[in-house]
Amino acid sequence: MIRPTSLTVVGWLLIVGSPLAVFSMAVTFNELYGPLFGPLFGPGLGVKSQLIPYLLPVWAKFVFGVIVSVVTFVVGIAILMGSEWSRKVFIAISVLGFSVAFVDLPSTIFNVSDAAPMLLILEALVFALLVHLLHQPQAAEYFGQASVSSRPISLTVVAWFLIVSNALSIVKTLTLVNVVTLPTLSRSVLLMLAFSTITTAVKFVAGIAILDGREWSRITYVVVAMLSYAVAFFNLFMRSTMSSKLLVIMVYGLLLTVLFVYLLYRRPATKYFRHVTSSIAS
Repeated sequence: MIRPTSLTVVGWLLIVGSPLAVFSMAVTFNELYGPLFGPLFGPGLGVKSQLIPYLLPVWAKFVFGVIVSVVTFVVGIAILMGSEWSRKVFIAISVLGFSVAFVDLPSTIFNVSDAAPMLLILEALVFALLVHLLHQPQAAEYFGQASVSSRPISLTVVAWFLIVSNALSIVKTLTLVNVVTLPTLSRSVLLMLAFSTITTAVKFVAGIAILDGREWSRITYVVVAMLSYAVAFFNLFMRSTMSSKLLVIMVYGLLLTVLFVYLLYRRPATKYFRHVTSSIAS
């Protein structure tokens, strides 16, 4: 079968865009840390203005970005060659990248640019478009996939995002606790840390259950997510001085949650959950 034009565009977009992404990272790090990064990530603008601990060391973030770009470059070539695994790897590496970026968003927004959330939203929209193009009927036929998996691809993306991002969130919370000595924390802060860790763990489990098609998983996710944002917004508005940057982060997260809820309750998703439930019952 002749390769669909949309796949050709996607393949070349990944091939050309990956080296440009590496170049962009190099320019940014060079501006923040000086020629040749510091050298190699010495104290720079990002470190001096740090207000929230990073999930990853600066050098690890750069190496991670390069690895993601190299894998994406290879995926672009594989898409042009019609390799079925390329679609799965693209989703996996993209979800991993978005998860790390989302978890590190507070650090990024306080240390680099207020435009970080908007850029992340734009990248997420582009990712959704590429996933759609890679899984349209013509693409499935081109890759030689006779039948589509019973689980909608949107559920797979949502589930793995919840699994990876919440696992990283737990790691970041533990890192934050190590940075600040526990005895110095007030009771209210300890309660918030405990609440955040519990809800994060529940969402992690919900992500796994979504992959298994458990009906309770989407209900649990919606309840816990709404409870989390209710508590977060309450604490935000109870402060004497409201942080506009923190409000932007919370609104971004809320919009992402609304998108996930929509994907979890679309007709194909509901059909999938009911099919699994009936299979288990029988």
